[in-house]
Amino acid sequence: MNRSTVYRSSMGLAWITYIFLYGPLVLVFLYSFVHSGTDGLSGGFTTQWYTAAIGSASIRSAFLTSLLLASGSAIIATGLGALLAYGLQRVTEKARSRASYLVYLPIIMPSIIFGISDMIFFHVINRYTGLLQAGLPTMIIAHVTFELPYTALLVYSKLRAMDPELLHAVHDLYGNTWQALRYLFLPILTPTLIGGFLLVFTLSLDDLVISFFTAGPASVTIPIYLYGAIAKKGVTPEINAIASILVLASIAISLAGTIMRRETKPS
Repeated sequence: MNRSTVYRSSMGLAWITYIFLYGPLVLVFLYSFVHSGTDGLSGGFTTQWYTAAIGSASIRSAFLTSLLLASGSAIIATGLGALLAYGLQRVTEKARSRASYLVYLPIIMPSIIFGISDMIFFHVINRYTGLLQAGLPTMIIAHVTFELPYTALLVYSKLRAMDPELLHAVHDLYGNTWQALRYLFLPILTPTLIGGFLLVFTLSLDDLVISFFTAGPASVTIPIYLYGAIAKKGVTPEINAIASILVLASIAISLAGTIMRRETKPS
C-alpha cells in the first residue's frame, strides 16, 4: 500500500467521523427553522420557533437556572481548584501520587453513579439535619465536585511549567506571600483560570444526569427541560431551536476557553 492510498483512506475515515460527530448537530439546527405543519425542509424556513422559545416564561426560567448553576459552580470550582493545584504543587512526590487518585476519580466515574451518590448523600443529610434540600444549592455543590478536578489539573500543569526560581526571586526581593500572589501567580495564572472557568462552565451548562438527580421540583435547567419536553411531545422544531441555542452557546464558550488555554503555553 503506497503513501497516497494511506492518505486517501485516512482522509476518508476522518470525513466519515466528522459526519457522524457533527451531522446530527447540523440537522438539529436546520430543522429548527421548519415551518409549522410542514414535514421536512421543503416548506421553507422560519424563525418562529426561536421567537416562541424566547417568549416562553418556562424556557426563560430554565435558561436563568442553567446560567446561575453554571456560573456559580464554575466560580467556586475555579477558586477551589486553584487552591488544590497549589497544594499538590507544594507536597512531596509520594503524597502527590496518592492524592492524584482522588483528583482523577470524579473524571473517570460514570455520571449516573456520581449523580445517584450525590442524591443519596443529600437525602441522608436532609433527613437528619433538615439541610441541603434538593434544589439549586445541592445542584451547585454536586457540579462543583465534578468540575473541581478539571480546574485543578489545568492550574497544576501551569504551576509545574513555572520556573521555581521566580518565587525565590520574589522572596530575595523581600516580597511576602501576598505580594507573590499578586505580582507573580495571578499574572501568570489568569489565562489558565479564565480558560478553566469557561471549560467547567460549559460542562455544567450541558450536564443532564447529575443535575437531574440533584435538582428540586423548582430547579429546572435547560437540559432537564429538553429531556422532559421530548418525553412528552417528542422532538419538535421548538426543541430543535432550544437545542441549537444551547449548542451554539457551548461552542462559543468552548472556543473562548481554548483560546485562553493557548495563552498558558510557555513561550
